[in-house]
Amino acid sequence: MTTPQATQDVEDVRAAIAAAKLTRIYYFFPHAVQDMQRNSPLGWYSPGLLDAAGPFRLISAMPMDVREPHSSVTDVLVNRLGGITWPTLIPIQIDSFAAALDLLAAVFCVCVTTDPDVALVTDQIFAGRRTPVLHISSVGAPGRKPLAGVTAEVIAEYVRQVLDSLSARGEGKDFVKATRAMLTQAPRRKPKKHYLCVGHHNVTAPNELALAAFGYKFTRERAISRPIQELDGDPTKRYVTAICTSTDAILAERDQLLSAKVPGLVDHRLILAVASTYWGHFRQWRQLARSVDATDRHEFRRALASVIQAQTYFQQIQFDEDHEPVISRYQRMLSSMWATDLNALTAALGLMSSATLCPVVRLEPRLNQVRGDVIALAHCIRAQVGTHHAWKVARLTERLGAKARSLVNEEFLKRIDAPEKACIEGIKLVTDLPLELMPSNGIPIGLRFDTSRLSPFPGNLFWGTNMAPPVHLPVSAFHNVLIIRSFSDDDPIRCVLEQALETFAGGGFTHVKYRFVDVSTEAEFIETIQAFDGAVMIFDGHGRYDTDLGMGSLVVGGAPLDMWALKRKCQLPPVVMFSACDTQPIDGSHSSVATAALACGARAVLATMFPVNAKDSALMLARTLYRLDAFLPFAVKIFPMLTWRHVVSGMLRMSHTTESARSLDKRAHLGLTEGAFRRIQLVANNTINSWNPAWHRKWIEAIAAEAQRTPGEIEALLVKHVGLTESMRYVQLGIPERIYITP
Repeated sequence: MTTPQATQDVEDVRAAIAAAKLTRIYYFFPHAVQDMQRNSPLGWYSPGLLDAAGPFRLISAMPMDVREPHSSVTDVLVNRLGGITWPTLIPIQIDSFAAALDLLAAVFCVCVTTDPDVALVTDQIFAGRRTPVLHISSVGAPGRKPLAGVTAEVIAEYVRQVLDSLSARGEGKDFVKATRAMLTQAPRRKPKKHYLCVGHHNVTAPNELALAAFGYKFTRERAISRPIQELDGDPTKRYVTAICTSTDAILAERDQLLSAKVPGLVDHRLILAVASTYWGHFRQWRQLARSVDATDRHEFRRALASVIQAQTYFQQIQFDEDHEPVISRYQRMLSSMWATDLNALTAALGLMSSATLCPVVRLEPRLNQVRGDVIALAHCIRAQVGTHHAWKVARLTERLGAKARSLVNEEFLKRIDAPEKACIEGIKLVTDLPLELMPSNGIPIGLRFDTSRLSPFPGNLFWGTNMAPPVHLPVSAFHNVLIIRSFSDDDPIRCVLEQALETFAGGGFTHVKYRFVDVSTEAEFIETIQAFDGAVMIFDGHGRYDTDLGMGSLVVGGAPLDMWALKRKCQLPPVVMFSACDTQPIDGSHSSVATAALACGARAVLATMFPVNAKDSALMLARTLYRLDAFLPFAVKIFPMLTWRHVVSGMLRMSHTTESARSLDKRAHLGLTEGAFRRIQLVANNTINSWNPAWHRKWIEAIAAEAQRTPGEIEALLVKHVGLTESMRYVQLGIPERIYITP
């Protein structure tokens, strides 16, 4: 039963969110109507986003709510971690700008422009508005504030103008009175000096932006990148040191701010980012070079390789006999393209970092060398031929993880491997590489941490997903589950999920109500989604992946369904889960089914990186629904901040321990009884559900005790006999950590 205090807590949160909608500052970045044929060929960013990247970085450090400059830094951080206040930065085509302003009906609107024509149209849109709108622009004109001079004080002055305008018209009297009282009673925070030396480089800019957003200013500067003639020793070390220094600065500041708060408020320990391009470039860069005229082929191939096969944060340049740099026109062109894309990536990472004061660790691009190992593992799993197949998969998985670790700098590994402070922590991956499989302290990252991933490619989708605001959903929203099924009547796995759910539910779940809807056409698929108003959707069917084209699709009515074609036809619910093969293929994800689901409005997607076993996949999803029914109503009252990512992460860990123990007993002949399995799983479930970071060690100790072996022996046997479990074939995509579950 919900206590009066719990009811009051919920009402307080609702009131805070409602208030934040009024006091939020909306930052718009209008740009010209986009021609997607002009997207950058390496990162697939549209021209409008590339132009907005610089201003975007500047605005990320500005107040995102009128109350923030007058609140303690701790309160600002706690409100952002709880998703109550949040940065709202919106790139938008100029032809949609006026309609967006009317639709939002926001009180405080700031507009940032960089194009003369767009700035002129923006002024015309603002001319008829009663409430002032602040126009910040790099194009000078009366009524516009210069972009180079924007500060928190400029924003504060604009807030006062809006309140004066509302007061003069007699509108929103209570709101104006309360806001003015808050602004006058609590003085504005003064910036504090920070010891960090600003590096003026993409690799540290997100962390510097985060500290600036939380009230710090810097008085020391030293460029990380040096002129060619000044390079000495190991230049990579200078970049790594700067990244680690800025990372440690954020961690220290965050720990100090949250020292008196409840553990579990932090969303990520780290954001691990790897710059990347379209998978096809890695596969086919030699073929691309052959398409160029023979006289230029060698230069083009070398220039393309300098981007595709980059080893570190800077490009190696060749010199002639007179010690002059030799830079071909192709190298200049591709380097310029890549630098522009990296600037856009940095802007998005800056928003991620400054949103909740979370450090970004830019890993070296040499990590892309694991792509060959990724392809080898994918081919082995898809082939499913030959003897000792499970053993081969285990070896290839281990090799992939070891290769990835060998390509990550030791200084970065120290911060990834550092012990948890109080509870299971989060990690955000910004990459299209399966870093979930890289081990940390003997556990795959995807299992050790609450892990979610965003691919930086395609660039526009990465930006759009990254900027989506948090969603607060009551626990009851997760009790209505839609299962869209598409199998032929004689398909042997058609009823596997239904049977698994009946096994778990027994006489029926207490809270969760699930419904199967069979579809055989795209029209039925769309109609079913449009009629659904719940939070969770599952697709139960077949998935296809064309390795040559790099395209993924669902099979509906025996025919491939292109999810990307649904983008303007339907809106997917916040949570989407796939019981289908290769919905986020490990060896190519730019046009996967899961990526398309994000483009169609989903916030969190649980996808498969490989072909999956129908029975195992069904059991996992049935277990997920059981978790929603039995665990969620209890957990939402206990944990200080419960997100969808944590709910799914716990389920994946429990599934992993179940499958691993069974596989280990079968292959290593441990002789465990059913009673032993139940006792082992009870230890695992209790430690996992209590957010205990020692869950893996305690689980191994439980197996050792039941098998009368030492924990060291069990660990060695797990490495030898258990490689890629079914739960490790799944990946959480999108922003599941921004789906907050309330009582």
